[in-house]
Amino acid sequence: MPELPDVEGFREVLMTCGRQRCVTDVEVWDTGVLRGVSAQRLRRELTGRRLGEAWRHGKWLFVPVGDGGPVLVRHFGMTGSLRCCAPDEPLAPHDRVVLTLDGARHLRYRDQRKLQGVRLADDARLARIVDGLGPDALTVSRAEFRDLLSGRRRAVKSALMDQSVIAGLGNLLCATRSSGGPGWHRGPRRGT
Repeated sequence: MPELPDVEGFREVLMTCGRQRCVTDVEVWDTGVLRGVSAQRLRRELTGRRLGEAWRHGKWLFVPVGDGGPVLVRHFGMTGSLRCCAPDEPLAPHDRVVLTLDGARHLRYRDQRKLQGVRLADDARLARIVDGLGPDALTVSRAEFRDLLSGRRRAVKSALMDQSVIAGLGNLLCATRSSGGPGWHRGPRRGT
């Protein structure tokens, strides 16, 4: 499942492949990943515009489009990813939206399960998305972290996974040491 580190990696893909590149074509191979935008509107709003400086908040990826245009918003759900491909590279079975960029590159949104997807947001919609999220997990200090979790009457893991409390953490990052999850170390016991 894509979590904060994965989405940060997708931001890097976008910045390496697409920043300041002009979108010359938009192909929507599966409208099931579009959220609140039609394929025609996505094509109209993106074609001929440059992609700006991408930024991430939690598991959400945002990229401004053109001067004063909308913001292209991506959420990767459980199986989504962003790929930079050569135009002659065959489409993968789960490539859903393909942006052709000047410089002969494809930026492909790939998602098997289609739980989230691609949106366009104006300033008001962007504010609603971000306002519903807690602070980004990478920006939270130790003191802020304690304050965010203090007084909560539920399990720590469920509080950590609540995106309105802290944005970006998921099941893998919240796995506990006792569950054998990431960070689990089965070294020799002390005193043996």
